[in-house]
Amino acid sequence: MQDKIIAKKLQKEEERMKNLLAGIDSKPVKGVPKGGLLEKKLKEKQANVKLVTDMVASQRKAEAAKKKEAKKKTGVMGKKIEKKVAEKKKKAEVADVVAKVKAKKAKKAAAAAAAPAPAPAPAPAAPAGKFNALTFLKKNPKVKITFVGTKGGKNSELFKKYKPAKNFEEFVKLAKAAGDATPNGHINYDFKQGYLYIHSDGVKNVAKLPTAGSRTAAAAAPKN
Repeated sequence: MQDKIIAKKLQKEEERMKNLLAGIDSKPVKGVPKGGLLEKKLKEKQANVKLVTDMVASQRKAEAAKKKEAKKKTGVMGKKIEKKVAEKKKKAEVADVVAKVKAKKAKKAAAAAAAPAPAPAPAPAAPAGKFNALTFLKKNPKVKITFVGTKGGKNSELFKKYKPAKNFEEFVKLAKAAGDATPNGHINYDFKQGYLYIHSDGVKNVAKLPTAGSRTAAAAAPKN
């Protein structure tokens, strides 16, 4: 590419030289016989001087332009241009990082939306020690219950009266009929002490139901 440019310049200079010589040939040289060898040499010399002068002027012009461009790059304007270029580059880098972060978040959100919802964890079972027999039977008065064993002490006779009850409603009726106006207090005590068995899934009984032919509550309670 550079060789082509140089060749083109040389060709241009050669054409200028021919045109210059053609113009000089058309004018006579003062004091020199026309058409002679001396006139020809003088005209060639004039053409060469003109060519050299033009070449020097062209070189000076090119150097001046080069200096001007160098000053533009190193001066205040050059620094401003460098600063703007640096700022533009920095903005492009920040925009690229922001775009990557947004794309990553969008991908993560899409993956989360496509993932199946986790199954709810099963509610933990209430510890046996926290179970309230009275509260349970009030909410479920028809659930079957069985009183087992024999009580001693001041409530032994009352226990015999409400022992035949098959559910909470019957228990209340029998206890009140036996003279206990507030019988509910016996429920939790009897349950914790193993005198009351509640026939319901999920209830961890303390009481042991007697097996067939047994007179005591020593046998293990069957599954509800």
